[in-house]
Amino acid sequence: MLDAEELLHLAMKNIQENKSTEALDLLNKCVQIEPNNALAIYLIAAQHAEIGMYDRAQAGMEKALDLDPSLEMASLQLGLLYGHKEELDKAIATWTSLIEKTSSQYIKTFCLGLTAICEDKIERGLELLEQGKKENQDNPALNVSIQNIIDSLGSDESATEQPIESDSTFLGAYRDKSV
Repeated sequence: MLDAEELLHLAMKNIQENKSTEALDLLNKCVQIEPNNALAIYLIAAQHAEIGMYDRAQAGMEKALDLDPSLEMASLQLGLLYGHKEELDKAIATWTSLIEKTSSQYIKTFCLGLTAICEDKIERGLELLEQGKKENQDNPALNVSIQNIIDSLGSDESATEQPIESDSTFLGAYRDKSV
């Protein structure tokens, strides 16, 4: 029988290969063995977001962060889920908290950009997201997700004059199974 660590590693391999069903099976087995494994709970939540189960994704990310507040990607993605649900105050609060605790410049820049977008400062938000992509050399999959958000806002001048439609904007992060 595989232990929790082995299950987690196999699940991450399946996630990289875009095998959501297999990854979820392995992650759920991992959580049966270690019910408070914050990383496994976060990865389940991320998979739920990928397949459109946003309420479960939100609940899972909140639980993972309760268990381990240092999961920066969970904070970033939880903010995106709040944005999707048009809970912009919660999204901004989540990203502000992450800005204060992260040592990663690109995560700070992404959070600042996403916050600007929530505040209808679309042009500034897009600039910051592009800057964050340049700063990010650690997580190419995150850059893909950020590019999806940029694409969902459009790059033409008229897009920067329109208020955001949170649902479509923040769902852009989940177009590819990459983060």
